Amino acid sequence: MAQKGRYTKYSNKIGLYSTSKGSYINNDDDVVLNFPFKDTVLEAGMSKEDVGREERFLHLEIDSKDIDTLEEPKVLTGFRYVDESGEKVLTDNSEIEFFDSEGNLKQNLLIKGNNLLALYTLRERMAGQVKLIYIDPPYNTKGDANSFAYNNTFNHSSWLAFMKNRLEVAKELLKDEGFIAITIDHSEVLYLGVLADEVFGRENRVGIVTIVHKPEGRNQEKFFGTSNEFMLVYAKNKEMANFNNVVLDPELAKKYNLTDDTGNYRLQNFIRLTDGQLALRNVRPKFWYPIYVNPETLEVRAYKIDGYQEVYPVTNAGIEMSWKALPDTLDKGISDGNIIAEKDSNGKITVLEKIRESQVIKTHWVRKEYNAIQYGTKVLNDIFGEKVFGFPKSIYAVEDVLKLMTSGQDIVLDFFSGSGTTGHATLMLNTEDGGNRKFILVEQMDYIESVTKERLSRVIKADYKDDSFVFLSLKKYNQEYIDLIAKANSLSELEDLYVDMRNNAFLKFWFDRNEFEKDENFRKLDIEQRKQKLIDVLDENQLYLNYADMNDTRHEVSDDEKALTDKFYGTAEN
Repeated sequence: MAQKGRYTKYSNKIGLYSTSKGSYINNDDDVVLNFPFKDTVLEAGMSKEDVGREERFLHLEIDSKDIDTLEEPKVLTGFRYVDESGEKVLTDNSEIEFFDSEGNLKQNLLIKGNNLLALYTLRERMAGQVKLIYIDPPYNTKGDANSFAYNNTFNHSSWLAFMKNRLEVAKELLKDEGFIAITIDHSEVLYLGVLADEVFGRENRVGIVTIVHKPEGRNQEKFFGTSNEFMLVYAKNKEMANFNNVVLDPELAKKYNLTDDTGNYRLQNFIRLTDGQLALRNVRPKFWYPIYVNPETLEVRAYKIDGYQEVYPVTNAGIEMSWKALPDTLDKGISDGNIIAEKDSNGKITVLEKIRESQVIKTHWVRKEYNAIQYGTKVLNDIFGEKVFGFPKSIYAVEDVLKLMTSGQDIVLDFFSGSGTTGHATLMLNTEDGGNRKFILVEQMDYIESVTKERLSRVIKADYKDDSFVFLSLKKYNQEYIDLIAKANSLSELEDLYVDMRNNAFLKFWFDRNEFEKDENFRKLDIEQRKQKLIDVLDENQLYLNYADMNDTRHEVSDDEKALTDKFYGTAEN
């Protein structure tokens, strides 16, 4: 007899089916995101010049030597110290310490260079030291977001490989109790979430926050007018990580108007007043007992002491209520300094509880200060007197992330630093709460000097006069040739550059000099086409000079560069 309707041979089975296992995936199995090029390293950078080029991916087995070369720490150059008085060039004679004797970072850092290579460079000295990584990567969207200076139109699979490479090494930089917060929009949030689950562990996902950064909505949209972005938050180890007990809502914060050595608080009667009939003495008899208070010193005790006055939970109207806690819990509150007593002019003693500053941190952030136009773009425009950057983040949105996840001398890392909002927010928060956080910002685009560095320099001079930072770059090698090729104005210049490249540059493994020089088609190309051909033969894993090659005389590393690079890596001679 034929069955009517739809049916499945897998009756009573709900879940994901693994074709490789021939069975359903159970709760102990990992579900991971798979995509082309996943087990590769994306060779290229992220500049606008990369748009449309054919990417090269390095396979972990076939090109393991290239991978090793790519991951090596780099030579550092262009060291400059910036404070309220301006900037000065650092030399081998400069009295500068990047780290103390215990390896703790002593300087704020602004680093120019490819962010993947910068992360590998930082890993050499700073693995396991960063408390918070906050990043705002390219959203991989089409439309008005493309006005970002860097490449914001990656092919989907390339974008995933690009992010995976960076997240994996970034994880190594985090403390065990550290966090990473990644802002993203709807275009890639679903895929980024699964990718981050795989890198950091689904069990370490802290939450996904919606931040309303454009309340009016983007009016160019065909369907929904985007008014929010998402922030994915992961812990390195969720069991060890904790948020700070802070209030992000400034109106709520005003209520915590008292301060002691522990922090901000407000006072509240220790009588249970909010539960109405359920707080009466006859309903909660165990919570009716005397608290003992010294009438002179107002010292509070949970248990009887001769000469101390007995205080019961009785309201001014004479109603017998109950205390908020049993004697043992009360005793701990007294020991912690959270239970005190006050006496009014009539001699009446009231037992009070210190309510510590706290707030339920919700997954929707809607403060008006998160508006990216009002508190991102306009803040930056006010600093420069003109528009210098497309889409800076709200400084208050970033500051609240820092408030929640960092304190004291924690290190904050942003390797998509853009206009420098994370560094600015760090300086601002340190001033507000007396912290000594250090920031590390990484950016490869040239606006790092005209916008990022200049922004930090200006705000330090205006508002944070005791602060400073060190600007440095990854030392270019093949990147120097790329820059010179781009600037060349004649075929003869290109010819001279090719001779120099042939003798000194790192060329791709497949490059055949004889074949290249006999290629008649090359001679028929115009200057722009020849430029691209020359760029294509340069090994992009050698865009920057490896630390291991620093003393090779071919690379012309100065004594200042050698001394300061050694000092950064902790290998300088005493």
